[in-house]
Amino acid sequence: MQDRYAEALLKVLLENGPKVLKEPNNYAVRANIMWASTQALNNWIRQGVRQDWSTHMIGHELTAFLGMDHARTLACIQPRVLEYKFEAKKGKLAQMARRVFDLKGDDEDALAHKAIERIVEFYEKEMKMPTHISAFVDTTDRSWVDKVYEKFKAANVAFGEDQDITAEVSRQIINGSF
Repeated sequence: MQDRYAEALLKVLLENGPKVLKEPNNYAVRANIMWASTQALNNWIRQGVRQDWSTHMIGHELTAFLGMDHARTLACIQPRVLEYKFEAKKGKLAQMARRVFDLKGDDEDALAHKAIERIVEFYEKEMKMPTHISAFVDTTDRSWVDKVYEKFKAANVAFGEDQDITAEVSRQIINGSF
């Protein structure tokens, strides 16, 4: 039930996201996006399932240090989190490839990789949202990455459904997002 619920919301966003760029004043399209987004964040979707908020937590730091809005930070960080957690998330990513992106095949690894590729394609090509930090800010000064690391290290944080996105892993994910 929860997987199908999440997949339905993703399909609504995939369908309506490009439409809102073409028709920014279309009330119905905006309403669909807002309703799907509300459903995704109202806690119903998470009932009985493990959660991974590491993308958001790392993204908050990009907002704090770089002034990037949350959507941009998510687009930059999410693909790298999925790549880092590939083995643990492979089954769900392959399921997403089949159910959300309508891809066929029996090779779980290939389907899971294709799901990540399709997410990036959606952000970059359909939503015109770059997936690298360098597209938004000057990245010559990366001293802030060490500050994020120090902040997370001091707080002894560990994100993700397996609590394995540590301060060091967060730094690796951010550096991979440039």
